[in-house]
Amino acid sequence: MSVQIRFDYYHLKIDKKRKRRSDTGRQYFGELSLSDLCQSMLDYHSNKPDEFIGTGKHLFDFKNGNKWVKWINIQEEDGVFKLLFTFNDKQVDPRILEDQQSNVLSQPIPEMHGQRTLLHIVIKPSKNPKAHANMSVQAVAGVSKECLLRIITHLTLLVSQEDLWIDKDPMTQKEINCKPHAEISPVSSDTIIKAVQDGLLRGIFLTERSDSKSSFDQTNHIKETKQTILLRITQSTQFNEITDTGLRSWIKRVAASKKSAFQGDPNTYLIIKDPKTNSEIQHEVLNNTIMGFTKKEYLKWEDREPITTKKLRQETPDSIPQFYKIMIEGFK
Repeated sequence: MSVQIRFDYYHLKIDKKRKRRSDTGRQYFGELSLSDLCQSMLDYHSNKPDEFIGTGKHLFDFKNGNKWVKWINIQEEDGVFKLLFTFNDKQVDPRILEDQQSNVLSQPIPEMHGQRTLLHIVIKPSKNPKAHANMSVQAVAGVSKECLLRIITHLTLLVSQEDLWIDKDPMTQKEINCKPHAEISPVSSDTIIKAVQDGLLRGIFLTERSDSKSSFDQTNHIKETKQTILLRITQSTQFNEITDTGLRSWIKRVAASKKSAFQGDPNTYLIIKDPKTNSEIQHEVLNNTIMGFTKKEYLKWEDREPITTKKLRQETPDSIPQFYKIMIEGFK
């Protein structure tokens, strides 16, 4: 069975946050520049080569030391930063590794039980809004969103000057300790715009569940009620010139116009027609992202270059140029 390698796209934001939360006073002390942070990573890697000899610099471990992440390399190309890590796992039975001859994505850990997987991350710093991607991540089994946030946080602390995390409370003028607060949000792909332009958007569905205030007997007891509103797209509605920003603004306006019918903020779904089956599918709009249309790129097994397959098998972890090429092209 062939394996497709997937690359996901996110918007990365890192803020300087008060280390110990206070009920009063300022909590955040500014957003960190991704360009400056990536340059600090590049400088750290260049100035401390001894820490990266062999299989890379150990960042952190978890699951009682059975899983860990190592930082291997960072390179800069035309303002884009290419990072390489390995995700190591001793809890995986080597017998379930994929076919070593064709589909392998993970390497045996030399002289140790378990496997390691190359993890490629590309950061393209920009001033684009949250709806646009500035980071691409190779999808790796076992590397959850929480693990990815830990990688970003550990790198930020590792390469930053200590005085960066000291600030002053604007009210008391006392020094306070801060920490990095990273957020990663998936972004929508351009395919949603094409779907709307092709007339596949059929409506908006708003729904909210809330506790029922009515009383019932024990037999017919109901704990919650459900409020729903379905708004159908009319034939006169035209979306030929719609943009990503315009679509998001339109969704917000429509949802806001019906907000008074709900107790809180309802869940919002776009109803998109599947052109193959003619069925209508609900896609939730979550954190300004249209689920089911999140941006992804793929490398199919049959499209792998020979050097890619060779590098996936070798004992010394090394970056795969074909991965970076696809990830960088996906930003365009």
